[in-house]
Amino acid sequence: MKLQSMVPMLAVEDVSRSIQFYTQTLGFQLMGLLENGGKPFWARFKASEDIELMVTNRHVGDNRSEAEFRDVILYFYPESVEQVRTRLIESGLVVGKTLVTFYGMNEIRISDPDGYELCFGESAEGQPA
Repeated sequence: MKLQSMVPMLAVEDVSRSIQFYTQTLGFQLMGLLENGGKPFWARFKASEDIELMVTNRHVGDNRSEAEFRDVILYFYPESVEQVRTRLIESGLVVGKTLVTFYGMNEIRISDPDGYELCFGESAEGQPA
């Protein structure tokens, strides 16, 4: 079996809020939307040919606990961590300094509106890993 790609799906508290965050703050393109009674309950985003993300309302047909959704880290490989950091700051987010990890990556980390950790990393030599 050969897998072609992976699209993570996050169960979120407010799909509309996530749409705003991922499109306006991070620059993703909204590719698909499902609504119930005019209220979004699922959305699919695309940031580039290789990066896609889906979100769904955590309260739709689901009995999992809130804690189960907090163990997700989304790791993105941008062309420039500093450009991402600048964009996030310009969007009004508080972003810490870029850190150099023990495994040789320049990284910044933020949380989305539902508390999911988003990590942006590039090789400490300036080349994507």
